[in-house]
Amino acid sequence: MQQGISFNGHGRRDGFNGPVGTNDFNGEYQMNQAWLFFDRPADNGGSGWAIGGRLDMVYGTDWRFGINHGLEDRINGFNRQTYGLVLPQMYAEIAYDDLSVKLGHFDDAMGYENVPAVLNPLYSHSYAMAFSEPLLVTGLLAQYRLNDRLSVLGGFHRGWMMF
Repeated sequence: MQQGISFNGHGRRDGFNGPVGTNDFNGEYQMNQAWLFFDRPADNGGSGWAIGGRLDMVYGTDWRFGINHGLEDRINGFNRQTYGLVLPQMYAEIAYDDLSVKLGHFDDAMGYENVPAVLNPLYSHSYAMAFSEPLLVTGLLAQYRLNDRLSVLGGFHRGWMMF
C-alpha cells in the first residue's frame, strides 16, 4: 500500500496540485495504491518449457494512471471520481529454453518509472511518467536471453493504455 499527502504553498483554490502526477491533490490525504497481485513466473531455469502468468489489482487514486481504455473505463465509468479499481497487468507467459513470450496486458519495457509504487525511487513522479511515456500496453512481448546480462526484446501492442 502507498499513501501520502502533499502540500503546495502556491496551490490553486480547487485543491488540484497539477500538473504533478499521482500526488496531485493539494493538502488532501491520498491512498494512492492498495495493490494485490498473483504471480507465477514462467521460470524454466533456461531449459525446457514453463508456463506462468500474472494478475495485478489496484485500488486507489493512482487508478487514473493505470487505466486500460476498453476495460477499466467500463468497470469504473470515467466520471472524474477520485478512487477506482484497475488491473494494470494481466498476462500469460510461456518460456522455452532462453525464449519467453508474454501475451496480454503488461508493464511497458521502457521508461524509468512504473505504475507499481514499489518500483519507483520517490513518492512524487516526473512529468514524463504522468504525461509522456507509455506505462501499460496490451499485446505480445518476446524476450530472448543471449546471456546473463544481455537480452533482445521484440513485440507489438495496441497502444498506450489500450485494452
